[in-house]
Amino acid sequence: MGEKNLPVDRSFVIVANHASHLDALCLLSAVPLRQLHQAFPAAAADYFFVNLPRVALSVLVVNALPFHRQTHTRQSLAICRELLAKPGNILIIFPEGHRSPTGRLAEFKPGIGMLVAESQVPVVPCYLSGTHRAMAKGCIFPTRRIELRIGKPRTYAGHSLERDSVRQICHDLHDAVMELGGAGIPATMEESPSGQSRRRCQLMHGNRRWMLACKP
Repeated sequence: MGEKNLPVDRSFVIVANHASHLDALCLLSAVPLRQLHQAFPAAAADYFFVNLPRVALSVLVVNALPFHRQTHTRQSLAICRELLAKPGNILIIFPEGHRSPTGRLAEFKPGIGMLVAESQVPVVPCYLSGTHRAMAKGCIFPTRRIELRIGKPRTYAGHSLERDSVRQICHDLHDAVMELGGAGIPATMEESPSGQSRRRCQLMHGNRRWMLACKP
């Protein structure tokens, strides 16, 4: 929902809530196929780039870009800026900095504000509904419909890198994501999947649809 809000002629940043390992895949599914190789989810270096299996999954499956959350943050931001300076690149960021254990949207870390302040790069707020409950115990694949809402892009060229200005950017993007979530079922209100028989559900974004099954 809202795929037309994605810029088609320039690099941009996607920001979204984060409650599941499914989130990056869901956001990538909204990217046009011709640009998929230019989409880079920022992944925590201290989690996804610590052993070979995780590195392989991160790089080969989702084209992840390592981001250092605790150290070398400025260096990671510089790499992100270089990526966005090239035409057609898409950077996916989860500004909460970690997966929400409850599904509630947490405060955004200042990194996103530092990245887009004084920049003409569009930032597209998104909200994912359903991912927090999607991979319940006993399921091989997601067990419910996952929905993605895409908001209108915004820029922050008029904001400086001063602390208060960076904080204002974070609040603005947080509110934009929260507002998109208010149009659907809040993650904290979702019910757990139920039923004893084998079920089928949908993961739908844009014109793409997958039918996913889970075990009883």
